[in-house]
Amino acid sequence: MNVEPRTIEIDDGDTVAIHWTRDDVEAVRILGIDTPETRHLEHNIPYAQEFGEEAAAFARGAFAAATQVELLRSATLDPYGRTLAYLFLGGRNYSVLVVSARLAEESVTRY
Repeated sequence: MNVEPRTIEIDDGDTVAIHWTRDDVEAVRILGIDTPETRHLEHNIPYAQEFGEEAAAFARGAFAAATQVELLRSATLDPYGRTLAYLFLGGRNYSVLVVSARLAEESVTRY
């Protein structure tokens, strides 16, 4: 499914929110990777892990530069109710890009 890049909000390096409409927002946990956490007081994460902000900045830059984003959903949700999916930026798997940048670990066996 194609997604307008401007509708994507970066939560951290491995989670985004897609704003389909003003009232329809889909939280997406990106498959295949695990990045360090950023500070999220609402999730009881009082401080960012080392390289968490760098991973989020990488995601912001990658998605901002994308002219085409494709969403490939899994059939299941994660324990937090987020959609599990791969995201492709101009045909390139975002998970591979962020692992190649050494800002994520692969997590194929986890999700």
